[in-house]
Amino acid sequence: MIPATKLRAAAGITAAIAICAFSAQAMAQPQQTRITASITPSYFSGNYGTNSRTDIFYLPFELKADTGNLSLQATIPYIRVKSQNAVIAGGAVVGNAGGQPRTRGGLGDIWLGASYRFRLDHDDVFTPYVKVKFGTASRSQGLGTGANDVEFGAKYRTRVAHDYYPFARLGYRIHGHAAGLVLRDYFTYSVGLSYASDLDDIVTLLYAGHQSSQPGLAPASELVGGWNHRVQDNFNVQLFALLGLSNGSPDYGGGLGLKYRF
Repeated sequence: MIPATKLRAAAGITAAIAICAFSAQAMAQPQQTRITASITPSYFSGNYGTNSRTDIFYLPFELKADTGNLSLQATIPYIRVKSQNAVIAGGAVVGNAGGQPRTRGGLGDIWLGASYRFRLDHDDVFTPYVKVKFGTASRSQGLGTGANDVEFGAKYRTRVAHDYYPFARLGYRIHGHAAGLVLRDYFTYSVGLSYASDLDDIVTLLYAGHQSSQPGLAPASELVGGWNHRVQDNFNVQLFALLGLSNGSPDYGGGLGLKYRF
């Protein structure tokens, strides 16, 4: 069993990827079914409150279908971890048992999600969502817990002063049973602001975090900045950088995203 004292949350993997969702297409309601494909190679590094460093390379491939107010999403990632026997648990770093650093890589946990937009008026959008994590990452290689998780919650976005889009999200993550690991369910949240003067360039600042995945350990807390540039009507490029604000988050991270809309 991995000691319970070795768990450190790493919300940066999901929080930083989420910032790339803001684009001109995301702010408009599709009139017909549209498919979007994206890939966002990302890197995160930190000690997570231990005496050794964990480096994570995360490469998610995402497919999203939008039809009216309904969105369906699938994320299939590749993940590579360099650490002293750490284990990744759906966005958390579990264990640093010591020894020589080693690198493992392979298929990460697959996520499927659905959301539905309720447009309260022209500018206000309320979006309940649910997503399920399938434990497809290798437990023996420390790339996942082998358990299935579920998260549900809601997002809210509005528009003020013509060019500014405040937003917030609150969710609740329920862990599946993972033999040898003691994990607890937790609330996850984010709040931020996007600036879009012409929708070709969108700048976003986001604060995100979640409760500790185990009693007595640091919660996640981080600041993420991102830039989304519309190259063509159906093609976007995104950049983001992350700064960890607690031992529950990576010290730093960043990535580049490419998004194509069919």
